[in-house]
Amino acid sequence: MPTARPASPSIDLRILLRGIGQVVLQANALTGALLLVALALTDLRLACAALVGSAAASMTAVLMGAERRDVEQGLHGFNGALAALIAVLFAPHPLAAVALVPLLAISAALVQRAMRKPLARWRQCPYSSPCLAVTALWLPFVALQHADGVSADALLTFDSAAAALLSGVAQTTFAHGAWAGTLVVAGLAVASRRAAAFALGGALVSTVLLVALGASGASFADGLLGFNGALAALALMPRGPRAALAAAALAALLQWLAMGAGIPVFTAPFALASWATVAVTRRLTLGEPDVIRTPS
Repeated sequence: MPTARPASPSIDLRILLRGIGQVVLQANALTGALLLVALALTDLRLACAALVGSAAASMTAVLMGAERRDVEQGLHGFNGALAALIAVLFAPHPLAAVALVPLLAISAALVQRAMRKPLARWRQCPYSSPCLAVTALWLPFVALQHADGVSADALLTFDSAAAALLSGVAQTTFAHGAWAGTLVVAGLAVASRRAAAFALGGALVSTVLLVALGASGASFADGLLGFNGALAALALMPRGPRAALAAAALAALLQWLAMGAGIPVFTAPFALASWATVAVTRRLTLGEPDVIRTPS
């Protein structure tokens, strides 16, 4: 008599939205929906790419036998969404982006699966490292035109500082502008008001530190100085304010080094700073033990 196999999780809209919500470390479908609106406000193609990337990566994880709970929590969708967003932003042609979006999302899921055992050994979360690894395989071969901060330095007022802070939170999803940042903060607050506060605090620490180190006014106005700090603070939030702010500061320093070298590193400073801070806080037993799960 044949034995019944456990049913694989079906990939529905809630799972796709949780995958997008996991970009800011929140397994919440409403968070993902608000992030999707923020992306659509920036560029409708970004919102479509995030959905396709989350779907492709989640389906790949299901086919590879990932745990049902991890898939349902969106832990396998967010790297696919991030890889798809980078494809739309940096592909040399729109048609190339259409081809790259599902391919890179699937590749990010495969890399995440391959990283499972090393991450489990070190009790670490992948964060955005699978997306970064896949991006490093194709982005260096694309000629990119970047603004070098030739714009005049932004006038520092309360309004400009608030807009830059919100823009920094928006850039965690590759969205742009204060209104998009407001939607991302609202999405975080839906899942946890504490998470929204930590994201803003991390973005503030990172922005202030990078401005003090001489970052350009154009980068400040665009929110490019705050997103790594916001993500690092969210990652270390369970271990308390000291660990979260230390991770945000370390992410800012790593970003400053990359900016000095002229290397586009996206969220690599966040991932590296979070891994390092998690390792240190475990030794110092700060915060809750084993709060970070590595998806299968």
